[in-house]
Amino acid sequence: MKIVPKVVPIPYRIILLFTGAYAFDGDKWQRNLFNLYEALMSEISQIGSRGKYSSGSRNIAVKENLVELMADICHQLFTEDTRILEITQASFAVTQRASLGNGVPSKRRRIELGWEVVRDKLQRSKNDFDVVPWLQIASCLIAQHPMSLPSSEVTPLLAVLHQLLAEQRRGEKAAFVLRCLKEVAICQKQKTDVTVAPKSDLQKLWTKIWALALRSLSSPQTEADSFALLSVLLQGGLVAADRDFWKIFSGSAGKPSSSAVQCLCLALHSCIVPDHLTSDLKLPLHEGNGGKRLLKDEIIKWLLFGHLDNEMDDTSEHCPIINQ
Repeated sequence: MKIVPKVVPIPYRIILLFTGAYAFDGDKWQRNLFNLYEALMSEISQIGSRGKYSSGSRNIAVKENLVELMADICHQLFTEDTRILEITQASFAVTQRASLGNGVPSKRRRIELGWEVVRDKLQRSKNDFDVVPWLQIASCLIAQHPMSLPSSEVTPLLAVLHQLLAEQRRGEKAAFVLRCLKEVAICQKQKTDVTVAPKSDLQKLWTKIWALALRSLSSPQTEADSFALLSVLLQGGLVAADRDFWKIFSGSAGKPSSSAVQCLCLALHSCIVPDHLTSDLKLPLHEGNGGKRLLKDEIIKWLLFGHLDNEMDDTSEHCPIINQ
């Protein structure tokens, strides 16, 4: 199945009840959306099946045009109060779950909609070929249409993503989980009715995710995405920088890669840098005269004398950060 999304101009549009849907014939537009949604659900499922039983290496990611098309369709079909639709094949009447069995024609088909479907797809299978496409779709949907994620779904979705990251902190799937978490964090800061209260479930989840992201820095496959997530969490005030975070930039555990330096630059702008780190971190905190070395001095030493990667060979890139 080859799907090529196209934008076709419609001369006489009417706005339907759900946000983002435009069409000349509302019923026909809605019918086409449901049919395309079902076709894409089937295609994504088949992609997963082909990946599971194929021999040799295979890219677990789905093409971006398919992901973007599915995200746009979900944006128009997902509503906060809709979970299962029953559609009559004769008149295409759409009913809610509460009205099932109240004189609805017998020839019907059921379509499951909403973020509950996304969470189920992420949890149902342990196979990367089944999970990664829905991580891509969720990331794209939240990034392009942040209001499509209801405030009530933030915590349940975070719980699922946290579980996925805890199961696999390294590897290709972990990178997709980190990207999705970054989009959720950005989206959450736009919601005025969602706050991270101390000791709340949401705050506990972000704290656990922060710790997992720090551990994911050790893998080259997830380093850049981990730093990107940490940057968003710091910038949004969802998690405070702790000593494990500052330890990255004051020892030999990590190299000053471009993603690391960008994260450090943001942290220096948005966080209060402590004077010292505690000695139990086993860092070279003491000068020869017995005095404690300032953390800022350790950071500068890390920037100047760390083993630079190819992207950071130009020392002029260090100057703005060192001056700050």
